[in-house]
Amino acid sequence: MSFTKRWIEEDGPKVQAPASHKLDLHENALDSFNEALTRFKEGTGGNVKAYKFAIQHLSHSIELLFKSHIAQMHPLLIYKNPFTAKPLDREMTIGLWDAVQFLKNSGDPIGKDFEADLLWLKKLRNEIEHSRFDMDVATVRATMGRLVEAIKDFHDHFDDDLSAFVTKGNLPLFEELSDEYRRSLGEARAKAAASTQDGETHDCEFCGERDTGARIDGEVKCQYCGESNYTVDCLRCGADELVSDATLWNDEDGRSDYLCSSCYAHYQSLVAAD
Repeated sequence: MSFTKRWIEEDGPKVQAPASHKLDLHENALDSFNEALTRFKEGTGGNVKAYKFAIQHLSHSIELLFKSHIAQMHPLLIYKNPFTAKPLDREMTIGLWDAVQFLKNSGDPIGKDFEADLLWLKKLRNEIEHSRFDMDVATVRATMGRLVEAIKDFHDHFDDDLSAFVTKGNLPLFEELSDEYRRSLGEARAKAAASTQDGETHDCEFCGERDTGARIDGEVKCQYCGESNYTVDCLRCGADELVSDATLWNDEDGRSDYLCSSCYAHYQSLVAAD
């Protein structure tokens, strides 16, 4: 038994919890999933605006799946501050990343690929909610495929029966999107391994995929999403490092100087000791 579950059962306050919450969450996740595929079909039929809602519904489905799993530990854990003396506010529930962190902190390991997908999903949802939605059809299909694969990863991780979640009518599209994603990702990783000039593959700082970046002529180019992360020379030691890992030190007089992560850490230690 995990520490979290033992603490709740032995030491936690005895608060009345809704017994049906786990079932409701799973059913709502299924509804969101089916609605996502319906919207996706509308998009392929010519209603381009439906693609945005397809992605939103599918990402919401993943969030509800995580909450459903947490509710198995204790139904009240999906609420914020559930064990305070104040009356429980059932409108205040945890978000997707709260659920992810809760599982990690309770000792439930999450695979690196799965965690990379979740970090990417967090960024994607923020962009959709706060920016103008702008995706071409190919990008939408790739995004849906990655979300579908994340749902498969979820069921694999928690040993849940995927067939109980995907309805028979939606299974062909589900598998089609998943197959497209895995094939594209596999091709990108193979291309990165074959073309990199430093003998290593790299993770992409933009799409979050692992081992899809190839270092070519001073930059790391993702063979999956096509974005590039260039390298810069450290002002202090001269080592080259990805600009995403380096720290901008000076950008005056039309030039940009950087410190590598090691030199910047050394600088911070000197400041702290002063």
